[in-house]
Amino acid sequence: MVKNIRTIFLSQMLMNLLFPFIISTLAIFLFYTYFLVIQKYKNNFDLLWMDIPKQNRQLYVFFQLLALIGGTILIIFWLMSPPNKGLMSSSYIRNMTFVILLISAITWSIGMLYYPSKLSHILVILGLILTALSSIALLAGALEDRPNKSSRDSWLWLQTLAAILLSIVTVLLDGVGWLANYILKL
Repeated sequence: MVKNIRTIFLSQMLMNLLFPFIISTLAIFLFYTYFLVIQKYKNNFDLLWMDIPKQNRQLYVFFQLLALIGGTILIIFWLMSPPNKGLMSSSYIRNMTFVILLISAITWSIGMLYYPSKLSHILVILGLILTALSSIALLAGALEDRPNKSSRDSWLWLQTLAAILLSIVTVLLDGVGWLANYILKL
C-alpha cells in the first residue's frame, strides 16, 4: 500500500512538472500554425474570415485579444493556485482539458492550411467543436471553485473572468459564429 501511495504521488508530481512544459510547447506550436494560416491567407483574408463583414472582424479581433489574455491568466492562475472544488480541482482533468483545448485549436489551423478538402472540413469542424467543449469545461470549473480561506479567495473573480473571456471567443464567436459561416460555404 505504501508503494502504491508513493507511485501515485510520484506520478502526480511528474504530471505537475510536465504540464507547464507541455502547455508551453503546445501554445508555441499553436501560434506557429496560426502564423502559417495568416501567411496562407494574407492575400485573401475574406476567405479566412468566411466573408464575415469587416466591421464584425474588428470586434472579433478585439475579443480574440481578450481571449488570449483570459486563457493566459487562467493557465497561470491555476498553475499557481489550482481550484479546490469542482471539475477542475482534479489536476488530471484540468491538465487534460488544457491539452485538449490547445490540440483542438491546432487542429482547426491545420485544417485551414489544407482548405478546401474533405480532410480540412473534418479538421476544422472537429477542432472548433472540441475547442468550444474544452472551454465550456474550463468555465464550469472556474464557476464551481469555492473559497478555502486562503489568499487566493480574493482573486476567484479573476479566474471566472478569464474563463469567460476565453469562452466568448471559443464558444460563441468561433464555435457558433465562424463555424456557421464555414458550414454555409460548404
